[in-house]
Amino acid sequence: MRSSVRIWQELDGHDSPNSCSYFLQLDNVKSGTIRNMLHIEEIRKSLLSQSFELDLYQVKLIQQCNQEPLSFSGAGRLYQTKKGDLRLKLYCQYPELPDFGKKRSIIENQPAKIISADRLFKLESIDTDMHHWFSENILLAPTIKIPPHPIGEVIDVGIDTIKCVFSESASAKEGRRVLRVFCPGHCKIPANALEVIKNEYHETRYWNTCKFSWEQCSITVRHKDDHIKATLSGNKNDVSIELIRRILEAISVAFGKNLDWRLLEEKNDSCHVLYVQNATSCKSSISRSAILHERYSEANDLIEFVSKYLYAFSSSREDFYCYWMFTTKCCDFMFEAHAVAISTSIEGVFKKYLSDIVKADQDLCAELDEAISSIQGTEKVYSERVKNILLSSLKYSKNVKEKTIVYEFIDRVNLSEQYAKNWSELRNKFVHPKSIVRDNKKLHKSLNRISFCQILFNILLLYLIDFNGKYIEYCPQTGKRKSLIFFGRRRLDIQTT
Repeated sequence: MRSSVRIWQELDGHDSPNSCSYFLQLDNVKSGTIRNMLHIEEIRKSLLSQSFELDLYQVKLIQQCNQEPLSFSGAGRLYQTKKGDLRLKLYCQYPELPDFGKKRSIIENQPAKIISADRLFKLESIDTDMHHWFSENILLAPTIKIPPHPIGEVIDVGIDTIKCVFSESASAKEGRRVLRVFCPGHCKIPANALEVIKNEYHETRYWNTCKFSWEQCSITVRHKDDHIKATLSGNKNDVSIELIRRILEAISVAFGKNLDWRLLEEKNDSCHVLYVQNATSCKSSISRSAILHERYSEANDLIEFVSKYLYAFSSSREDFYCYWMFTTKCCDFMFEAHAVAISTSIEGVFKKYLSDIVKADQDLCAELDEAISSIQGTEKVYSERVKNILLSSLKYSKNVKEKTIVYEFIDRVNLSEQYAKNWSELRNKFVHPKSIVRDNKKLHKSLNRISFCQILFNILLLYLIDFNGKYIEYCPQTGKRKSLIFFGRRRLDIQTT
């Protein structure tokens, strides 16, 4: 026997709709009448098709504070909107009338007020199959379907991530851990292995899998009908959610498409855990990819890229990935935003990772130090304002200019000076604009400069991770692409097919 939630509407006997109130009735029904949404395969399919829905017979939202936390309780429902957003609807009854005003003041957000940490709530809930679902950092912004009533409210809130422990029994080999992530969307993946699907009637094979190992872990990336699946397995100490996030980052950058998981499964020798993430965190943007990844023969280049990326960047959300996300997201907006994003991101990457490839002129620095000391020692020659301007200018002159670093870099990697010139002109025009670009001829020139900068950004990435293999280079004027070789931190003028 299991319980399903049914919402009833009761009229208080008056003609006015203001007298409506909602209450809950828990009705015991036979287990065969309730759809088994808790089967993991069904949950996976429903999430990826944005049709997830789950009844919760016991829900509690508890304020995240140390002293006298407020709480809302009742029955409810987890569901996805048409856009894929994950939400919780709680049908809440207030047991005590005096608490009503206090609770309502907590959940009502006031304009121009900073939201404090104690305004957030955590979720503890149980579904109709007695599985426990947990979430944290929930900001209550209720959608009241009926006029305020002292009996209770209908609270409808968004959830970023929710967790469910399905089993506490052994679900993997002792000492082993397996993580699987499911990312919605389509992407061509170069394959080097078969996926075999068996049923009682026949066996089907698909050439859609890329398998490789990194350190002590085994990694599998597979393209399905409507999603991409990545699996990470190995010893407990080697496999972590942080590592699979880094793998997804590497694949995203390689493909030029932001991939973020909607569903994450964790299996180890003690439990089977499911994490569900809100779709607003998973929306994809597309930019020009750095390496080839469409033919089966290009699997080695993908493996080389992912492996080198993981070695180069030791944590997720490092500066380079954030710059890449910045440029990728701005592809969806006006070209002015894209121009600012790509030009400033290139500058940021040079400052963060390559500021030492050009050494400052020591003789010049010594002369500047003497000039600074001389100006600081004078009392009557200059006014205080002029003195500060001179000192600031002299101290800045000791630093190596970003433009000098860019020219040194393109010489190292065997690029044309056009890339440095186009980057400099694009940055100066859009970071310090004098007017909006309206002329079609100037617009076309700016778009060409953005294309030059996109190539430079990709070359920067290949240089930083020490990639050796084939990569894509797009012609800024025509948009046509060619496959070239990057080896030994240099771009080789060897075109491949």
